[in-house]
Amino acid sequence: MRKKILITGSTGFLGSNLIKKLIKKKYFIICLVRNKSNFENIKHFTKRRYIKFFNYEKKKLREVFLDYRIDGVIHCATNYGLNVTSTKEIIDSNLIFPLKILELSAKSGVKFFINSDTILNKNISEYTLSKNQFNEWLKLYSKQIKCCNVKLEHFYGPGDNKTKFVINLILSFLSRKKNIDFTPGNQKRDFVYIDDVVEAFIKILDFAFYNNFDYEEFEVGTQKYLQLKKFIAIVKKLSKNHETNLNFGALKYRKGEKMNINVNIKSLKKIGWSPKVSLRQGLLKTIKYYGK
Repeated sequence: MRKKILITGSTGFLGSNLIKKLIKKKYFIICLVRNKSNFENIKHFTKRRYIKFFNYEKKKLREVFLDYRIDGVIHCATNYGLNVTSTKEIIDSNLIFPLKILELSAKSGVKFFINSDTILNKNISEYTLSKNQFNEWLKLYSKQIKCCNVKLEHFYGPGDNKTKFVINLILSFLSRKKNIDFTPGNQKRDFVYIDDVVEAFIKILDFAFYNNFDYEEFEVGTQKYLQLKKFIAIVKKLSKNHETNLNFGALKYRKGEKMNINVNIKSLKKIGWSPKVSLRQGLLKTIKYYGK
């Protein structure tokens, strides 16, 4: 019998890429969706036998746990606050909504809950604060259900949201934008390609099924850190852009900006994961996708 996995954010960038992999792994997938969900990223899978869609705005959320005997939950849904979004919307998306699912999972005998988190400092934005707050609830609920928290560095790839940093940068270079303003760009970041992120979740999924624990935390990155201004220069070069002026220092750093990053992937290495896609390979694939 196929193991049943409930996924939030199934039509988003991370969720849709994870679904493609889980289908190949022969899981039964239940996708939580809303009235306004855009199915473009998973349109080729909507009629598959072992993938079901549950609209939680039309039916009560607890009914999905009554309709299916769910083995595990992977929470991918995230509100980054990139567009004009109210504080309430961010809290509802990143704290209240997953907390409802976590509570129902614990009451329904679900084996584990895997949460997608950020490695960024909690005080940078409402988004990072709300993600940090949910992680505290995750630790509390780990007494009732196995919980994994997956802290992600900056991941990117084809099909990502066009307002996110890497994709917005690529599109700006491809359109030959005349000027782009940046901070001084001395902060270091770790950029990880989406395929490697998905593989990390698959390894964590296997770990959650076959091991006994309360709470485990995993950090996902390449451990190859680049100053932002160097990363931007690489993207510009690979985009074959010679026109755009890079105005470093035109913007101030965000309040609470983390200048150095340290991603610890020891926990992931222990369960057999390591990054496979180089920065150059990942960027070229992404630039090619958006160049079309």
